Amino acid sequence: MFKFLTTFFLTTVIRSKERGRSVPFFMPIIKQALRKNVALSVWLLESFSIQDVIREFLIDSPITDMKRFVAGLLKTAMQTVYKFEEESLTKYVASIDSGIIDYIQHTQQGFVKNHKVIDNQRV
Repeated sequence: MFKFLTTFFLTTVIRSKERGRSVPFFMPIIKQALRKNVALSVWLLESFSIQDVIREFLIDSPITDMKRFVAGLLKTAMQTVYKFEEESLTKYVASIDSGIIDYIQHTQQGFVKNHKVIDNQRV
């Protein structure tokens, strides 16, 4: 049901001439659904991983408000998914960081003696 509502909102409501009246009604409903439903948030984010969809809604759209509304929904979806994926993402980033350091050490050998000092200075 919420996939339909979200699709209807993205394809019809935010493009209508009367979006000033309808967006304030739909936006909180969709955001609340995204906050409560991880699957809906993942679906929205997966939908926006397609370049043509990104281009249509965020780059080529002549409706400035539409970009802001879509970005707000994407932000809500990302925050929802992040709550459930934070630990996995942290481990993934740490493994990438470690892999990069190991690769640099291996390929640059004596030139990176102080990499641990530099690595610990991250903000």
